[in-house]
Amino acid sequence: MASITLQPLINSITGISIKTNLPSIIGPVFFSIIIAYLLILLAAKLNIASLLTLIITTTAFSVHNINSNSDISDIPNYLKLILPFIIFLYIKNAKITINQFNKIRDFIQLSILIYAILVIISFLLRYQIQEGKGYFGLIYAGNDLIALFILFASMAYWNKFNYTKSLLVVLIAHILTLSKTILVYPLVFAAGQLPKSLVRSIGALILALGISYLFFERYLYIYISNFIPNLSTAFDLINQDFDDLARIVSFGRTSFLEDALIFINSDSFNWLFGVGANGAEKALFGKVGIEMDFYDALLMYGILGVAYLIIFYYSLPLLCKNINPLSKIIFLLAIAYSFLGGHFYNNPMVGFYYGLFMGLAYNRNLNQSTTTKQSIKLVLNKSNTLEK
Repeated sequence: MASITLQPLINSITGISIKTNLPSIIGPVFFSIIIAYLLILLAAKLNIASLLTLIITTTAFSVHNINSNSDISDIPNYLKLILPFIIFLYIKNAKITINQFNKIRDFIQLSILIYAILVIISFLLRYQIQEGKGYFGLIYAGNDLIALFILFASMAYWNKFNYTKSLLVVLIAHILTLSKTILVYPLVFAAGQLPKSLVRSIGALILALGISYLFFERYLYIYISNFIPNLSTAFDLINQDFDDLARIVSFGRTSFLEDALIFINSDSFNWLFGVGANGAEKALFGKVGIEMDFYDALLMYGILGVAYLIIFYYSLPLLCKNINPLSKIIFLLAIAYSFLGGHFYNNPMVGFYYGLFMGLAYNRNLNQSTTTKQSIKLVLNKSNTLEK
């Protein structure tokens, strides 16, 4: 519980450290302690999946080190990579009662609301941790916070969490970040109305799209002009040059793909194990990743990294029987953002909550307790009906 509520504090301290050019070791140390603690607990139970994860990660680091793409300073990046999976394994196998689940659910909600409230406060105080880039509270890695807000939208509509009231506060905070990703919310709210009425869903979509257009009309114009000199053809998607269209959809990130692929092709081992985070920085001439999760996975960790992304991040939520269809639909938006805009993969801020979310969704003890409770209620209702 403490680690959940400490998240906003730790990441805010890290943000201030980066802003003031001070060493930011609190975040890496915090996540390292969590991973070490959970690995010890899992190893004590001889959890094969956790041991295999550790072996594969160590092997990847060794290969990157031999190829001079990584050194000891790169270890925190490998820890960030496996953090959500280790949390998932621990929560999935833990014996969690309904009362414990309710506490975890409330702490997750409180934690993310703290992020949102700090964003709103920074707006009221007109404080931008990165000048000219919207309001992010004290979080320097603004794109990571935006990815977390998108993940929360999916969690909000999971019937066991039901954070729909809190989503309004998070939505306000997301708007204040001035991120283009706010345009996913019309789809989120339209999907949220589907169980109630198709007409309400279409109405919500039209209204939200109208508000989004008015809010972003000037901003989108300036944004697109960075990639297309002739704005008169900016929205002529049919006749648009593919490279220009790709740059628009990926927010300019496809410009780095060619350099990344050249670096991958320079060594046969790169396709299997990738080049590591430090190697990726060399490949992109100082830029830390392409910020498109699929290609970052391929560049940093090769085919193994892509498999990890597809199985753990893309498939796990969609295949889970305990997550309702509406939450899955909204999560598809998160996947689309991840593919085009990155920041889900290898991101401890998102990974921490994602691991909790998936662990609770797949927890056998918790789901058996819920099923048993529902069965008892059904039997009681039937007996009451017979008595009447």
